[in-house]
Amino acid sequence: MNTRIGRRTLTLAARFLVLGTLLFLCSEVAGQQMYQLTQFMLNNYTVNPAVVGTYNYFQARTNHRFQWVGMSDAPITNVVSVYGPLTKSPMGFGALFYNDITGPTSRTGLMGSYAYNIALSDEIRISAGLSVGFMAFRVDASKFDLGDNTNNATDPALLTFQSKTSVVPDGAVGVYMYASHYYVGASCQQIMGNALTLYGQPVRENALRRSFYAHGGYLIYLSENFDLEPSVIVKWSPPSPFQFDINVKATYLTRVWAGISYRHLDAVSFMIGYRHDNRILFGYSFDFSYTRLRAYTGGSHELMIGYQFDKLK
Repeated sequence: MNTRIGRRTLTLAARFLVLGTLLFLCSEVAGQQMYQLTQFMLNNYTVNPAVVGTYNYFQARTNHRFQWVGMSDAPITNVVSVYGPLTKSPMGFGALFYNDITGPTSRTGLMGSYAYNIALSDEIRISAGLSVGFMAFRVDASKFDLGDNTNNATDPALLTFQSKTSVVPDGAVGVYMYASHYYVGASCQQIMGNALTLYGQPVRENALRRSFYAHGGYLIYLSENFDLEPSVIVKWSPPSPFQFDINVKATYLTRVWAGISYRHLDAVSFMIGYRHDNRILFGYSFDFSYTRLRAYTGGSHELMIGYQFDKLK
């Protein structure tokens, strides 16, 4: 976590009250599974648009995830983001591009974000953010393989084995409360819930349903050289059950870090990273699945590369 405004810690009860309020505000959320990143804590903007403008410098991040290596048509995700604050105003802007490929289907999106933050006290600030853009959902039916079952080759659901793309508006909202050594936030993704048009008319079952995230982290100063940062993210994508990640990252001299993550009902992850000259960041994680998938895959790899620009005065 980087230098923020403020030092004093909220009481434990107050923090749970704020988080509970955020959960209530998004209580109607239902969603489609979004792309997944293990190293989300190194780029919280990927899950919450309210993060833009909360640092006093611009930064760029790229995330590249290769999931379930060894399996045919396994998911591949690439995310590129740039964001930062205005010089003399409590607001920020950002842009995020992503491409998520799973076999014959892919999702490509471009979002622009705006956030405004205000002071709750001398130490604590809260930010509200909005992202708007578009998402293109593509189905390459030429990759469908029916095997010996050729009797259904004329089924219209197979799109006559052609490629179809549906482009729809997309958006996200979020809130984010932060100080110098902790943060807590919540966001709603795919807020418009637009239906995808792949068959000449919208099909409601293929609508972009809303997804929900809640996340938080706390920075513990162990000594002048070491700090520890536990963090958590909760994801809800009905009809799937709640999923959560619990992470712990240890950093030495604000340059080198290592961590471990537990993802409920999925995997255990190991992370390492390095910050060069307080500008260039490299992060790598490896996910080891503890489900039955481990018999078919060599795990998941994820690479993060970032650049931090000069601090704004």
